[in-house]
Amino acid sequence: MNNTPYLDQLNSIKDLKKLMIPELNELASELRSQIIAEKPTFLGSSLGVVELSIALLYVFNDHRDKILWDIGHQKAPYNLLLKHTKITDQDPVASAKPACVLSRAVGHALCRDMNYKNYDIISVVGDMSLSSGQAFEAMNHAGSIAGKMLVILNDNVESAQNYGGAFGYYLKQLHSKHFQDQPCLFEDLGFNYIGPVDGHNIEELIRIFTKIKDSKEKTPFFLHMKTKKGRGHAPAEADATSSNSVLNFEYANNNAQNKKAYKKPPFFACKALIEAAHLDSKIVVVSLSMSNYSSPFLAFKDLFPERYIDAGVSEGHAISLACTLATQGFKPYVILYSNMLQRVLDQALIDACIQSYPVRFIIDHSSILFHSSQHAGFFDSTFLGSLSNLVLMSPGSQEDVEAMITFSAKELTSPCVLRLSKELFLTLDNQKPVELGVGNIIKKGGKVALLSYGSVLKDCIEASELLDANGISTTIADARFLQPLDERMLLNLSNEHDLLVSVEENASGGLSSHVLRTLNNFGLLSDKLKYHPIYIKELGEMKNNQNVITPEKIFNTILNLLSIEDDSNTFYSVI
Repeated sequence: MNNTPYLDQLNSIKDLKKLMIPELNELASELRSQIIAEKPTFLGSSLGVVELSIALLYVFNDHRDKILWDIGHQKAPYNLLLKHTKITDQDPVASAKPACVLSRAVGHALCRDMNYKNYDIISVVGDMSLSSGQAFEAMNHAGSIAGKMLVILNDNVESAQNYGGAFGYYLKQLHSKHFQDQPCLFEDLGFNYIGPVDGHNIEELIRIFTKIKDSKEKTPFFLHMKTKKGRGHAPAEADATSSNSVLNFEYANNNAQNKKAYKKPPFFACKALIEAAHLDSKIVVVSLSMSNYSSPFLAFKDLFPERYIDAGVSEGHAISLACTLATQGFKPYVILYSNMLQRVLDQALIDACIQSYPVRFIIDHSSILFHSSQHAGFFDSTFLGSLSNLVLMSPGSQEDVEAMITFSAKELTSPCVLRLSKELFLTLDNQKPVELGVGNIIKKGGKVALLSYGSVLKDCIEASELLDANGISTTIADARFLQPLDERMLLNLSNEHDLLVSVEENASGGLSSHVLRTLNNFGLLSDKLKYHPIYIKELGEMKNNQNVITPEKIFNTILNLLSIEDDSNTFYSVI
């Protein structure tokens, strides 16, 4: 029996326009069922904008209209409708930074008006994104030009405390009847403010959109829309925080009693940071509005609320703030994603590195993320490795996460980065204490040396087992530090082996470049030593398994390098 009759009958935008309001509400229920079945990465946010997606395409259905979405975390229902109605997405630019959508909307408005065209531009922005600096830069520009556009604020945070900063409290004020008759910030910036309105009322949304579309005013409109994250799915509504990420939501539901089953490195980092904070009152966490989503550092916030600083979605602000804390004797730990740090590389260099302020960065998602190519975090070793006076380290085992946190809190007096990847399953019994710039020999062998950096240590160990089974004796070394690199260990590996292979979950320019530079400086690049780097090479198709480094790929690469007959291929390049 077909459970989605209204969705299935959509073959064009005309089919959507034929539906009456009750039928559109039924369509919304079908879309939610489909979304829950497909399990998009950002489940809660997607379920909250089903009615919005329907109303947008119902009114702004001209193929020239531009409907732009902030980042794409909440775009699943809209994409489903595009697929069924066979409409081409008019938003070709993908952005990883929150609030970029507003700048793109201004750009579209300028292009339209300079070309003397007539179509509508709509941008959907999340509440957390609106506090970022670029959001205000774009709104400042939009309010100064006579260009019609619509900004839709999807306000889906239940508590003002979860917004992150004073701007969240301001949005909360806009909900009160007492405040609705007062001029608001958006009107002062030149916008025609509407709201707050119920974002789940399709009929009301269609009425407002139609009125805006028919308006002849050459002015930007701002629609403040309230929605409920996880709408229509009781478990997701009950736990809106976890449901923002379907992976964390499923974990919370399926493994609530099995804490040891969770292999996410940030959990180990938070555990160690809490232990260190109990002993050192100067340890402070600076977060970028991550506490409302998947961040395990909520536990730190619960224990040390006065030492947990939410800087909002503002990377530059967070770094400058953390540097100031460091000058006053505090030990700030800035928690952010890998791709967030690359946006403010100049501030990390000027504010922290050159002036040698001991800011400690814990960067998560330093790996391939199949749910979002925009958030790919395998460039950080490359760009951070070019910064002077910055310690770079990455744990290969669960024990090393905690050991490196402790080391950074007690020993380091310079800025550092702790690079955490997606998962970390490896545990080691014979753990070596962490010392600055000192690697770790995990296993000694003969002909081949594998030099690992980060979570791929487990893959190297498994690859060595395959090599041992084929009579190839292999040494496994964990670099631990990219900067400073353990040159003594590298020289010993080079002198004692015929083949040296470095393995990292990063693009070129990371460990491979540091190893090559060291080998060249010491005159070790000769016929006596063959060196081969394994790294992430393919940057286009990131949503498949081709880029995943596996023990089998390491094994096959080494077989080929040793000229042992094997039918396998590898996409990794010899530098």
